Amino acid sequence: MHDTRLGNASVCVRLRAAVMTAWLRTDEKKEVFEALKFARRLLDDVEGDPYYWKWVIIAHHNAMQATMVLAQTGSSQLRVLSERSAKEVTERQDAVRTLVDFLELYRRVK
Repeated sequence: MHDTRLGNASVCVRLRAAVMTAWLRTDEKKEVFEALKFARRLLDDVEGDPYYWKWVIIAHHNAMQATMVLAQTGSSQLRVLSERSAKEVTERQDAVRTLVDFLELYRRVK
């Protein structure tokens, strides 16, 4: 007798493992474009459901942050990293890069 629950569970585990190994790759330019494109699509649905405004605002926030990163990056990404992260990156190429928070990016752009 075949236990379908076990079969489905193993399929779920395999699928979950496959999803966990996949990475989303993006960059600042793509992020600006995609966030604004997404916000535009959401605006079409706002009249039918005002709750979509939340996601329009989040998408615009994301686009603004990516734009500020582009403005600050120049030839070196160190200008958009936290002080600690910038120091670690200059010391080790494999260091984890930590972006400064939104308000700090805004302060730096002003």
